[in-house]
Parts: sequence; structure tokens; C-alpha cells
Amino acid sequence: MADVGMDQVLEAVADAVAQLVLFSVEAEENNSMLPNIVPGAEAVQRAVNVLVDIASEMAGKFGSEKHIQDKMYEAATSVRGATQQIVDAARALSGNQFDQNAKKILLSAAKDILQGTVKELHLADKYEVIKIVKAATQCKEHVSRSSDVTSNEMIMDVARSLSAAVVALVKLVNARLTILVDPMLKRRLETANNTMKNDTQSLVKAMGTALQNPFDASARAAQRSVADELQAALDEIILVAKLSCKTMFDSLDLDFGTDFKRPTLAELRECHERICRECDQLSACVYKSSADDTANALFALNGSISQEVKIAGAIAQDCDEVQRLDIFEACDGVERMPALVIPAVKAAHLRTSPASSKDHVKHLADQTKQASAEVLAACVIASSAADKLREMMSDLDRYLRELEDGVRDCDKAKAARAAKAVADTSAEASSLARAMADVSTDPLQSELIMEEVARMENQTPRVVAATKAAMADPSNRALAERVRAEAGGLQDAGHRLVDAATIDPAELLRRRTEQLEDELRRLEDAVRRGDLKDAAEHLKAAKDLIGENLRLAERLARDCDDPVRQQKLEAAIARLRDLDSQLVPLAKAALGGDRAAIAGLAQLLAELGRVSDELESAAQPSLEDQLKRNMDEVDEALNRLQDALDRGDLRGARQAVKDVNRGLDNDGRLIERMLASETDPTIRRNLEASLRDIQRLQPDFAQAAERAIANPSDHGARQALDRVAGDVRDTHSDLNRHLPTPDERIANLARSVGDNLARLENSASRGDRPGATDAAKSVVGDVSSLIGFTDPIGRTATDPLQRERIVAETNALRQLAPQLVAATKSALENPRDKSKQNNLADASDRLHSATDALARAALLPPDQNIAENAAKVNSRLNDIRDSAARGDQPNTHVADRKLQVEVPKHIEVARAYAQNKQHEDPAYARSVQTNADELSRLLPQIHESAARAAQNPRDKRAQDELGEYIERAKNANSRLVPNSSAPEELFPAAAAAVDHELGRLIPAVNKGDRGEADAAVRAVREAAEHQNDLAHRMAAAPDFDPRRRADLDAALAELDRLMRQIPNAVSAGFASKANVPQLERLIHDTAAANARISELAMRPTREQLLTNAQRVHRALDEVDRNLGNKDQLAPALGEAQRALEKQQRLVKTLSNQEPDPDRKARLQRALGALEGVHAHLPDASRNAAANPRNPQAQGAAKDQVKRGHDATDLSVAAATPDSKTQLLNAVGSLHSGLAAIPPAIVSGSAADKDAGVNALDQAIADLNRAAGAFARERPEIARPLITVTQQVKPANDQVKQSTQAAFNAPRDKSKQDNLGDSSNALRKAASNVIGTALGNDLPNNILDNSILTDDALDRLAAAVRRGNRQDAVDALKDAKDALGRQAALARALAATTKDPAQRKALEAAADEIEKALRELEDATFNALAKPHDKDAQQRFNQAVQAAKVANASAVVEAHPGGAERALAGGKRLGDGIKAVTNAVKAGDKAGALKKLDEVEQDLKRQGALCKALAIKTTDNNKRRQLLEAAMALQNSLATLLGPIRDAITKGDDSALDLLNKLLSDTNKSNSALEALKQPEEDEGEPQDEIMREAYRVESVVKAKLAARLDEIDESTPEGRIYGASRRLAKEMALMSEAASRNSNADVINSARRITALVQSLFKDAQNIASLCKDPRLRDQVLAVAHSIPNIAVQLKVITSVKAATPNDTTVKAQLVTCARNLASSVVSLCNATEIASIRFN
Repeated sequence: MADVGMDQVLEAVADAVAQLVLFSVEAEENNSMLPNIVPGAEAVQRAVNVLVDIASEMAGKFGSEKHIQDKMYEAATSVRGATQQIVDAARALSGNQFDQNAKKILLSAAKDILQGTVKELHLADKYEVIKIVKAATQCKEHVSRSSDVTSNEMIMDVARSLSAAVVALVKLVNARLTILVDPMLKRRLETANNTMKNDTQSLVKAMGTALQNPFDASARAAQRSVADELQAALDEIILVAKLSCKTMFDSLDLDFGTDFKRPTLAELRECHERICRECDQLSACVYKSSADDTANALFALNGSISQEVKIAGAIAQDCDEVQRLDIFEACDGVERMPALVIPAVKAAHLRTSPASSKDHVKHLADQTKQASAEVLAACVIASSAADKLREMMSDLDRYLRELEDGVRDCDKAKAARAAKAVADTSAEASSLARAMADVSTDPLQSELIMEEVARMENQTPRVVAATKAAMADPSNRALAERVRAEAGGLQDAGHRLVDAATIDPAELLRRRTEQLEDELRRLEDAVRRGDLKDAAEHLKAAKDLIGENLRLAERLARDCDDPVRQQKLEAAIARLRDLDSQLVPLAKAALGGDRAAIAGLAQLLAELGRVSDELESAAQPSLEDQLKRNMDEVDEALNRLQDALDRGDLRGARQAVKDVNRGLDNDGRLIERMLASETDPTIRRNLEASLRDIQRLQPDFAQAAERAIANPSDHGARQALDRVAGDVRDTHSDLNRHLPTPDERIANLARSVGDNLARLENSASRGDRPGATDAAKSVVGDVSSLIGFTDPIGRTATDPLQRERIVAETNALRQLAPQLVAATKSALENPRDKSKQNNLADASDRLHSATDALARAALLPPDQNIAENAAKVNSRLNDIRDSAARGDQPNTHVADRKLQVEVPKHIEVARAYAQNKQHEDPAYARSVQTNADELSRLLPQIHESAARAAQNPRDKRAQDELGEYIERAKNANSRLVPNSSAPEELFPAAAAAVDHELGRLIPAVNKGDRGEADAAVRAVREAAEHQNDLAHRMAAAPDFDPRRRADLDAALAELDRLMRQIPNAVSAGFASKANVPQLERLIHDTAAANARISELAMRPTREQLLTNAQRVHRALDEVDRNLGNKDQLAPALGEAQRALEKQQRLVKTLSNQEPDPDRKARLQRALGALEGVHAHLPDASRNAAANPRNPQAQGAAKDQVKRGHDATDLSVAAATPDSKTQLLNAVGSLHSGLAAIPPAIVSGSAADKDAGVNALDQAIADLNRAAGAFARERPEIARPLITVTQQVKPANDQVKQSTQAAFNAPRDKSKQDNLGDSSNALRKAASNVIGTALGNDLPNNILDNSILTDDALDRLAAAVRRGNRQDAVDALKDAKDALGRQAALARALAATTKDPAQRKALEAAADEIEKALRELEDATFNALAKPHDKDAQQRFNQAVQAAKVANASAVVEAHPGGAERALAGGKRLGDGIKAVTNAVKAGDKAGALKKLDEVEQDLKRQGALCKALAIKTTDNNKRRQLLEAAMALQNSLATLLGPIRDAITKGDDSALDLLNKLLSDTNKSNSALEALKQPEEDEGEPQDEIMREAYRVESVVKAKLAARLDEIDESTPEGRIYGASRRLAKEMALMSEAASRNSNADVINSARRITALVQSLFKDAQNIASLCKDPRLRDQVLAVAHSIPNIAVQLKVITSVKAATPNDTTVKAQLVTCARNLASSVVSLCNATEIASIRFN
């Protein structure tokens, strides 16, 4: 019997019990008769008896571990008793099948048998682990003795005892290796075992060598090295043995009282580090082209990933739902990596693989490390690591107190327990802190954490050693004191570790500065008392703190991105280091009684404190800057939240919510800190109000966000979240308005200095010492703050006079402050001495004068102009790029040299001009400062990159890098150019200013602040006057539409009328609160009138570009005419340059907005041509004017003029829509005109009626022109197109006649019916034009247009959210055109379809689009006029959403059977990609590029269809799947198409890898679409955890097949593995469904079928192993394969237990864990199979 293992009996017991439980459960669930189960019960009894006999026999050998032996006997007795209960219950049921008590006993006993059986196995395994641990510990003791040998006899004794112990341990380890199933643990144990065997012999030899050469230090070092290595191997054996016991039984932990803990972050971090090492090893093996090593590295990496996922999953069980999802999503990310890495590695080992394939493997390895780090980060965040670390330090403090108590009381047991707890807690805290350092986003904080970890790890052994020494000699009080000192050191190290891990480095410096100031005060007190011991102690502490502060400050200065603060930090560091060098000598002299030294020390300590404060203040931005930056981050997170919810990205939404909550917490903390130091009562009131608002909004936001994420389709929840987000933004906007600007701060501080100086003189003259002292402190503090505000201005000023003045006044103020303090002390000591008081008054006057002078100097600006320099710099940048691309090194060098000379001068001029403009345009001044720095930073990078690119013109990476630097430099350079004074460019800011000032009135009246209200009234009047002036100038332009001009004049008059009423209404509001509603209505009407003016005055960019092109042509002609006249040339050239600048800006704006890549490229080419003319025209023209008789000069100038005309025409052509778009726009305008006529008739407005008719006439004219152009491009349809076009005008004439008749008789129903009939006839005629032009391609055109529509609507929403009126006008024009085209296309398709239901749906969709179109314009301008009006913003958002839904409706109705069509489109995409791949392999470059264009078009259309289906569906799961499909396609389109096209064009082999990646992404999209075909309950990513694991296995198999571009081939062992894995995933899904139905019988049957599949998997894995020629890989495959049957047995056990105890939630949790382990093992087997295939015979 001893030859039979307990694990062999377990399966038999599980099968027997499962069959018995199954009979009972099926009879209960099916309400059927119970078969005779007595034979089954007896079979269970026989199997259990065998198991119990084996267990009892083994327990007899466990005498050395009495507690395990007792538990084994106890479990055996329990199992025997349960077995007898089963037999008795079965016999009772055979007599009475309805005996419910017998059924309960049967099921309960079945559970007890299974639990007892597993417990027996666990105890037996635990005993084996204990034996290994004891044997290894004994070996460690012998190794420790080796360091003390002094003779050959001792060497022989140690060698004999060590060898015997190692032999015994090797036997135990070898036995352990035979039963281990975890490949990683098995590999680790094998490695440690081999190391132990080898090092044992080496240690004996090293001892002999060291004994023969007693004075040879290298021999002793070699002996210590071998001993340390052997100790490490023994420690690894102990660790792996313990882990293996836990791993083997973690899925069967059914309340068995096991004493193993859950996985910790320390284990997870070790796993992450192992993954990083193995990724590096894999990359190295691939570069060495070593197939064997690569395969081994791959397998090790796969095992480590599996282990990391397993540990993270266990950690996730203790987290809340959101955190658990974050961890699981991170785990999914790292688990996907092997499916990408393995094919890449196989491809890299092919003989024909390009060199880039190895770089690709390295890139994927780096991605794997990043994915692993994300798992660690998710677990650290979810585990509240900071709180856990604090708890650990609290525990450590308690253990240290117990340790001191034990040492003091001479209680060895207590001291030993406490010392062990201290060591364990310290080790755990260090591991946790290391994990926090790994995931920290601040490199400096990570560095600080690791330093403190090292400090703690060094201190812990000292505590333990001191404890051992004290316990060995309890009477020695010095040793006890040493324990106390070492414990104090460890306690301090722990607190420092908490600070480093949980506090920002700048805040840490602040805390340490406070500690330093305390120590300095104690030092001064000790010196004054003459206490040498105390002074020495505090001097050492102060020196240590100064050193730490210096090191921390140096790192902060190194990482500081603000040059002003960096300079202040460096100055403070230098000063502190100088003072530190003086501290010790001066302190020694002071302790010696030297009075001068004592006075000097006091002064030195005061200066140390002051410099430390300067260091602290320079280490971090001001509280105002921190608050503003934090508010910007919160607002950006709110935008990310809204975008993520729009896309259905719930993970991104959850992360954004976390960022918002963290930001709001920071808001509160920063405001509280500002309140602590703020003295201005108005600012305090505003800050307190904002703090209350933020504290009120925090819980509201958390609740609204949680609801919106949990219910993504609930519009009410989304609206509630948008309302709260709007409130947060409004609060931030108010807070920003209340925070004083630096200029205001400077003025306030100067005024405060004057007030405090007057108070100081008054108090000193009365002898009021407390009052005078307080006033003097206030003055000194204000002066210090003023210098802090003016210093940055002085350092960044470019005007020499201004800089010199600021520096001089600052130095004077610094000298005058100490003089004022000295004069104050003297005046207070002699209050009646007139001369002293006069001295104080003189000092006060000088200080006051210097303060005012400094404030004025800091606010004084200079003057300069920069436009032509910017053009030259852009031209030079273009020359560098073009020359480098040609490989022309000389010209590249020349252009670069000129650039390096020109840019600094250009920056100097730009900064001077920006300083001059900072009051009237502060945004421009800030932009110049930022972009000048950016341009300066880019200069050396461009220099180096240009040299590399010119040397290697075919190096795509070098060319791309240079191109990126040049584009960034051009962008920065362009932003240095000041805004022109053109009214259309100044108008948006003026209109926004009117809205802003209007928004100030109501709050001022409600607060009763008349001063604020009067200021707002004046400001709004001035802003309106400025806006009206600009509007009149714009309307005076010759190309301004006359009717529009009349409407604009009327709107301006209405605004003027309303503005005149505002002062009286404000006064009435102050007189009585009852008048405030009337004021609110007036302001509402005024804002609406202002919005109407914006609507009429502002024109879209495209329209401005076409108008400005005529201006450019006129200006260039004027330059051409005056080339021989210097006087006339200057103004003509200036006008031409301004017109060219504006054309460039307009082209660049259009290019940024343009979604179509071809049109975007045409705009970019036009922009380049315009830049060239703008750069070279001035010099050429001036040269021609200076040399009127020089033909070459004249020719060059005329050539530049011609180039300018050509470039302008090129920009017009690029901005003009193609003939098809013009045709659709014309029909859309026609529909809009028709829709405007009925409302005009109802209202009786002749003007509106005429406007509608005129719009129809214009649309017909545009339609005829566009149809003619389209017919010329498509001659095959020219005749029928012209024919149907000719039918439109008669229909329009009929509409005009019907319109006039209906207008004359608005109540005549027949006339109205005639109008409706004629309108429908005109619509049909226009639709026939589109149908004839586009034919059967109408559905695809609807798809293409939907992309443009959604893009325009997204740009519109973003522009309104930012308050950018010009962008909003542009996006609104594009959105209106696109929606009009979509309505026209929908009606055209409705006119051609033969399906009446589709026709009706398309007509309804077109009506829906036109309705949304009418709402959109008003809602947009209303939202722009009222950015803080929640109703206006909500109405706008609803209008945009309605337009998107209407657009989606047209797409969906144009594609009936959307999901099936999308799936067919996905398959067509895959075929297209394969066709491109085949063309590339065949070397057909032209064919590949042509097919790639088709693929690109299909990608766009497929993404648009998926997105439209997602918008229209009401099912959350479908929406998420469709959005995932759309996002996958959009990502592929954005990231892969361009590189694929480049690679094909250049003949690069990487094209195939990129095509495979594109196909893989497309397959992911198709997988999401395929899920839509499943029944409702199967749709979407499963929420049930077992179903999720099934989904994971299925996803891995799909990913492998997608990467191979293949289907499952079950004629091969590898294919059979994948096929069986897929079937196993389906069985797991069936098990999940059965568990959700509480069908225990089906659960058990599923477990049985899974076991059968597992047997198949095991056989196929053996076949795989037989094919692999690498023995190590063969063993690894078998190791993984062996683990799966073990888990299957566990699954049968747990399903039986679940059936026996259906309400036990712990059993259900174990079922989930077991399913997860099974899924992980199957995934590992799939990966191992793929790795082994590298080395197949």
C-alpha cells in the first residue's frame, strides 16, 4: 500500500463521491426517482478506506511533528465516520426515497469526505515541506561553521557533516521535484539544488585553500563568496518548498485552517522584477540568434507572466469592484503579450528575416515590461499601499516597544518574539516600499524611497544583533542601552520611509526644514546654557539635517523645469553650504565661552534659518501657481471623463474619475494652506466660499460619476454628471477670477508696505513696542514677498534698462530692510530721542520709495517688431529639411549655421515686443515666453539631427526625427508672430469680453458690491464699444453681403438699446432685490443680442481664405507694378506680406481641421509654397527696386510675384470642395431653403419668404454649376446627369409660384397643399440628380459623409467647450454642410430604393437631420454667449447629440441588417489585407499600393458603420462591442496605414509584419462583431467570473490564430491543442451558465466533460513533447501539461462540494479560483506549445 500515493487515490474518491452526489442532485432537480445508490456509497467507502489506510501509515512516520500527526489521525477518523454516514444514508434512501433528512446527511457527509481527503493530502505535503526546511536549516548551520575552521580536523568534520546533510537534502528535493507541477517553481528548485551540490564541493576546497594560506585575503574572500552563494541557494530551496506547498493547494483551501497567507505585493514585485530580467534575457538571446536559449527564455517569461496574473488575481479578491476591474484589465494586458511576442520571436529566427525583426522583438519585450509594471501599479493603488505602510510602521513601533520591554525585564522569550516580529515587519515594509518606488511616477520620489529602504534594511540587523548581545548578558545595562538606541534608529528609519513614500519631495523638504529650525533653536539654547553634551547632540542632528536638505535640494534643482526657481535653488544651496562650513568651528568657540563667538553663532543660526526658508520656498511653486495648475489638471480630467464616456471607454472613465477626485482633494488642501497665510479679507472671503463649494461638490461628483459609469446608456445619469462637472468648472473659473495676478500682488504688496511703515512710525513714536514690532515684521515679510514676485520679471526681462533697474531696486531694497530693523530697535530703546525717531522716519521713507520704484520697474514694458524674421526662420528650417533629405551636406551645414545665428536675434526681438504688449495682450506675452524657450531648446537638437540626417538621407528614423524637430520649431516660431490688427481676428476676443463682463453683473448685485458692479458696467460698455467698432469695420469691407450688413446694423442697434438700459437696471437691483429678476432678463437679452452679432459678423475660415486670396492677388499685382519705385514699393510690399501672413494662418487653420488626408496634404503643400514666397519676396523686391536696370534682379522679383500668385491659387484649389461635395452641398442648401419657406408663410414674414426663395435660386445655380463640373469629370454619365439636372429648374419655378400663392392665401388649404406637392417634386428632382450622379454607391457615400459629419460635430463641441468662437464658426459651417449633404443623400437613396419600409425610414432620417440642423446653429451661438449658463450648455450638448443620432440613423437605415453587413465588411477587410500581403510577397508594389488604398477606404467605412450602429443600439453590451470594434479600426487607420504604405513604397520587409499586425487588429474588431450574433444572454464581455475565464482562453486561441493568418488544423498536435483549448473554453462557459441557473447536476457534468478534454490535452501535449528536439523545452511542456489534470481533479472535488452545499459562498469562490487556475494553465500550455514548435524535429 505504501507504493500507492495519496494523490492517486484522490481522483478515485472524487469520482465516486461526485457520482453519488450527481444521482441525488439530478433526482431532486428533475423531480425523478432516485436509483439504487447503495453500491455507489459502498464504492465511496472502499476508496476512502484505501486513502485512510495510506494516510494512517504515513502519519505513523510523522512522530517528529506531533501536531501534524495528530491532525492526520483526526482527519482519518472524521473521514471514516463520514463514509459510514453515506452508507447509512444510502440504505435509508433505498427504503424511502423521500427521506429528506437522509438526503441532507448524504450531501453533508459527501462534503466532509472531500474536505477531509484534501486535508489529508495537504497535511502530508506540509510534512514533506517541513522536512526540507529542517534539512536545509541544518545545512545552513554547517555552512556557518565553515567560517570558523582553524585546522584540518575541523575542515574534515565540517565537510563530513555538511556532505551528509546535503545528501539527505538532495534526496528530499529530488522527491519534491517529481511531484512539482508549476514549471517556474520547478525550474527555481532545480537551479538551487544544482547550485547547492556544486557549491558544497567548492566550499570544502575553499576552506582548505584558505587554511593553507592564512594571510591571503583573496582566499578568505573566495571562501566567504562560496559560503554566501551556498546560503542563498539553501534559502531559495526553503522558499520554493514553502511556495510549492501553497501553490499546490491554494485552489482547494475550503476552510481547512491552512496557515498560509494570501500573496503579497512583495511577491508581486519579485515576479515583476523576474519578468523584466527575462524580457532582457529574451532580447539578448534573439540578438545572439540562439534558438535554444530563446525558447528557454520565452518559456520562463510565459511562466512568470502566469505567476504574476495569478498573484494579482488573488490580491484583487480583497479589493472593491472598480479596483478589481482595473487589476483584471491590467492582467489582460500582460497576458496578451505572449501572443504577440512568440510569433515575433519565431519570425526573427528565420534566415530571411530582416534586421528590424529583432528590434521588433525588443520593442515587444519593452511593452511586456510596461504591461507588467501596470499590473504592479494597479495592485499597489488598489491595495492602498500608503495606508498599509503606515499601519506597518505603527506595528513596528509597537514591536520595538515590546522588544525594549523584553530586554529591560530580561524576558528572553518576549524579546525573541518581538525581535522576530520586528525583522518580519521591517522586511515586509521594505518590500512594499520597493513596490511603491517601482510604480511612482516621480523619479526623485522613487530614489528617495529606495534610499530609505536601504537605511531601514541596514538598521534592522543591528537591532537584532544588539538584542542577541543583550540577552546573552542580561546584567550589562550598556547593552540594553544599545538596544534602545538601535531601536530608536530603526523607528526613525521607519518614519523617514513613510515620509519618503507618502509625501511629495518638495513637501518633504519643507518638513525637514521645520525639523532643522527646531534643532537650531535647541542648539542655540544648549550653547547659551553651556551644556556641552546637549549642544553636541543637537549640533550633530542639525548637521545631519543640513546635509539631507542639501542633497534633497540639489536633486530638486536638477529636476526643476522652471529656470527662475532653479536659479534661486542653486543660490540658496550655495549659501547654505557656506554657512554649514562655518557652523562647527563657531559652535566650538561659543562653547568655549567666547562672547563674540556666541553672538556670531546666534547670527549664523538666524541666517541658517532664513536661508533654509528660502530653500523651502524655492523648492516648489507658489500656492497660487500650484492651485492654478491643479485646477487645469482637474478640468482636463473632466474633459477626459466626458470623452471616455462618449467613446464607451469605461476604464478610461474610471481613471479620469480618480484623477478628478484626487484633484479636488488637492484643491481643498491648497486653499486651506492659502487661507492660513492670507491677510486680505476680500480674498479670504472668496477663498472660503470656493472651499465650501468644492467640499460640497466632491460627494456629488463621486455619486454622479459612479452612476454614469454604471449606467452608460442612462441619459439622465449622464446629464447629472455633466451638471456637476459644469459646477466644478464654474467654481474653478470663479476661483481663478478671485486669485490675484502677479501684477496685482506687486501693487498690493507695495501698498501694504506703505501702510505698515506708517503704522510702524506711529507705534514707535508712542513707545508701543508690541505694535512697532508687529509692523516691522509685516514690512519685512511684505518686502520679501515683493522681491519674490519681482525677481522673475527681472530675470526674464530682455530690455537692458528694465533689467538693470529691477536688479538695482531689488539690491537697494535688500539693503534697506536690515537698516529699517536696526532703526526700529534704536527708536524703541529711545522713544523720546528725536534723532532716533528721525532716523526711523528716514529709513521708512527710503524703504517706501524703493518699494514703489521696484514695483514700477517690474511693470514697465519695452517695444519691437518681428514678422519678417519669423518668415526667414521658417524658410531656413525648410531649407535644412530639404537639403538633408537630398543628402546635400554642404547646403545643410550652411542653412543650419545661418539658423543658429538668426534665431537668437529673432528671439531677442520677439521677447522685447512681447513685453511691450503684455498689458493689452497678456496671452500673447506668455505665448512668446513659452515658445521662445521652446525654440531655443530646439536649436541644438536641430543642429545635431540635421547633421545625422544629411549623412544618412535614407535613414527614415533620422529624417523623421529632423522633420519632427523642424515642425515643432516652425510652430513655436509662428506663435512668436504678433496678431495683426485685422478686425475679423480681433472680433472673437472682443465678443467674448462682452459676455464675460455681462457675467460679472448679477453676482456683484447679489453680493451688494456696488464698486464691483460699477466697474463691470463700465467694462461692458467699453467692450461693447470696441466690439461695435470692429463689427462696423468688418461690415464696411466691399465683399461683405449687403443683406447681412443690414442685419448686422440692426443687431448692433438692438445691442446699443439694451446697453443703455443696464445702468438703471443695476441701480434698481441695488435699490430692491425684487428688481433683480428684471435685471437678469435684461442681461439675458443683451447676451442673446451679442450672440446674434457674432453670428452675423464672423465668417468661416474657408470663406475668409477665399476672400483673402483676392486680397493677396491685388497686393502682389501692386508689388509688381511698383518694382521700380522705392517709395511706392514699401507700402505695397507691407500689404502683400500682411496678406500672405493671413493666408498662411488661414491655410494652416484649415489644414489642422481637415480630416481627409489627401486634402490635408494639398493644403500643406500650399502652405509650404506660401511660406517660401513670404520669406523671399521682400529681399527680391527690394533688390529689384534698388537695381531697376538689372534684368536678373527684376526677373527674380517677378518670379517671386508669380510664385505668390501660384501659391495662392494652390491654396484656393486645396480649400475648395470637389465637384461631388459641391453637388451635395447645393442639394443640401436646396432642402434647407425649402424647409425655411413654410415657417415664413405661417409667420407672414415677406422678408423670410423672399430669403427662402433667394436661397433656392442660389442653390439651383450652384447645383447646375456643380452638376456640369461633375459631368465633365464623369463623361459616361454626362448625358443622363444633364437631363435630370434640367428638370430641377422647372420644379423650382413651380415652387416659387406655389410659394407666392400660399403666402397670399395662408388659410387656403389647397394653396398650402399645392406648395407641399411642388416642394416634394423639387426634392424628388434634386434627389434624382444625386441618384444619377452616384448610382449604386449611395450607401457608401452616406458612410463616407458620416465620418466628416461626426468629425465636424466633435470639433464643434470641443470649440464651444473651450469658448473658441472662430473654431466654433468653422466647425459649425462644416457640420451644417455635412448634415445637409447627409440629408440629401438619404433622400436620394429613399427615392431609388424599392423597399417601402426602407424608403420611409430614410425619409424619417432625413427629416430628423434637417430638424437637428435647424436646432444646431441657435444652440451653438447661445452656448458661446453663455459659457456658464448650464441650460444653454445642456441645450447645445443635446443639439450635438441629436445631430449625431440623426447622422447615425441615416447610416443605419442605408445599411439594413447592420451587424451582418458589418461582419461581412470585416471579412472583406481581412481578405483585402491578405491580398495586399500576397502582392507584397509577389513583389507587385503597384498592385499592393492600389489594394492598400481600397483597404484604407474599407477601414474608414467599417469604422463609421460600427460607430453608427453603436449610437443607435439601446443594448449596453452591443454598444460596447461595436465601439470596441470601431476603436480598433480607427487605431489601425491612425497608426498602421501610413507606416505600411511607406514600407511598401521603399520595399522594406517590415511591411509584412505591419500587415500581420493590421490583420490581427482587424480580427479583434471582427471578434467583437461576431459576438453580436450570439443570443442576448451571451452578448458582450462576460460579467460572470467563470465566463470571463472562458472568454480569456478563447481570446488567446483567437489571437494565436490571427497572428498565424490561419485556422485550426487539428491534423497536427499543435492544432489539436488549440482545438481542445477552444472546446474547453466552451465547456467552462456552459459550467458558468449552469452555476448561474443553480443547476448543480449540469455543473458536475461540465466538470466531468472538462476532465475528459483535459485527458485529450495531456495526450496531445505528450505528442508535442515527442516532436520537440530540445529536452529542456520538452520537459517544460510536460510540466505544464501535468498541472492541468491536477486542477481538473480539484474542479471535480469543488463542484461536488458545491452541489452538496449550494448556499456556501466560500465554495463558490473556490470554484471561481479553480476555474481561473485552469484557464491560466491552459493558456500557459498554448504558449508552451508555440514555444516548443520553434525546436520541432
